[in-house]
Amino acid sequence: MFFLVTGHWNHMMISLIKRLVGFSPQEHRQAGYAVAARYDRRTGRVVVKLNTEVQISFPPRLAEGLAGAAPEDLAVIEISPSGLGLHWPRLDADLYVPGLMAGQLGSKRWMTAQFGAAGGRVRRAPRR
Repeated sequence: MFFLVTGHWNHMMISLIKRLVGFSPQEHRQAGYAVAARYDRRTGRVVVKLNTEVQISFPPRLAEGLAGAAPEDLAVIEISPSGLGLHWPRLDADLYVPGLMAGQLGSKRWMTAQFGAAGGRVRRAPRR
């Protein structure tokens, strides 16, 4: 998993998240929406609090548009009126909250490139 979830998390919420593809924003909000977001300098993680009292946190290096950003730029986070989007204006980066809940920390293209890069790495020397 790429993120840490704290708070009340149950099988019903997980199954709802899995079914969210193709639903309206109102239906996406049923699984939870952001009510607060901050960058925690002490832990080096972005922390998103949902209306369900669940907190999602993740290191910015794993998210599209946030890797390598300065702490002062990561600290400025805007939440969309629906609570479904997070925006870092200084970085021109956006993340979708339902995607975060499903472990998607970027666009499909970006995620594919990240997994492809990780999959192509050699972890040990070849056998002789």
